Amino acid sequence: GDWVLGRIVRVLLRGPMLAGYRAPVNLSFYPAEFAVVADADDTAAIYAALLDHERLDGGPPVREPVERFFSDWRDLGGARVRNRGDWLPPDSGAFLTWLDYGGGNGAPLPNDVDAVVNANILYLLGRLGRLDTPGAAEAAAVINAAVLSGAHIASPDLVSPYYPDNLALHYCLSRARDRGGVTSLQEATDRLVSELLETVIWTRGGRCLWSRGRPQLNTAFAVLTLINAGYEGPEIEGAVRFLRSEQDPVTGGWKAGAFFRGRGDSGVETNWISPALTTAMALEALVRANSPLRTEVPAAR
Repeated sequence: GDWVLGRIVRVLLRGPMLAGYRAPVNLSFYPAEFAVVADADDTAAIYAALLDHERLDGGPPVREPVERFFSDWRDLGGARVRNRGDWLPPDSGAFLTWLDYGGGNGAPLPNDVDAVVNANILYLLGRLGRLDTPGAAEAAAVINAAVLSGAHIASPDLVSPYYPDNLALHYCLSRARDRGGVTSLQEATDRLVSELLETVIWTRGGRCLWSRGRPQLNTAFAVLTLINAGYEGPEIEGAVRFLRSEQDPVTGGWKAGAFFRGRGDSGVETNWISPALTTAMALEALVRANSPLRTEVPAAR
């Protein structure tokens, strides 16, 4: 059965052949050649969590020079970038997604430059006080170009191949500016705020929402973007009313929305959904919207 299912997956996806060392532990039939190597996005998120663990819970300090994991893997012409488009110049210098340490077959792996991934890396580097890392300025330039040119609207699948068009870009970019202190993203943040104010949907009872197909998750991302930008208009309270009205009275949670996606070389797309993720974002939105310190930037560490 595993052999048959493995063959079906190979035919359906066709790649990319990353030949890495990480695969879903619950899919015994998953083809080994589709296993992935470590990636920059998860690496940045985990180290950011370790910084929070240190700052909030007294955990051990982060002493690893983590910036090297990102500067080692940049768009400098050595890797085939699968989502190259007009928004991304050749040899952009921005950060690549896959960190091919010890993986692959000796040849450069197919790779991607994802705007959300780059924003998350900048968020971590800002908190570490390492925005002087090679590639940081180039990453900010690529993100700015994508937003200011409107490419994130015209070609969201190219600008962010690993995140659906669900306002995650807005949240992660504004977080890098606000919580990471990446001031070079100010103009792009302002543009995204204007976009949100133009697309808000007001409903009865003074509620407002944003919808890219999953309004609960979309609205949480949107209102957090506004809060990150220091915006204090009526949309904040309107979004809070909407999120409160959408909370499940039994579980206390919110419905799942697509947050992450992968796409095979055949074009088949797989989306990861999680009610826990939506619930976490909604709770962050409610807490920060009701905090008198919501515009205060925390200490870097």
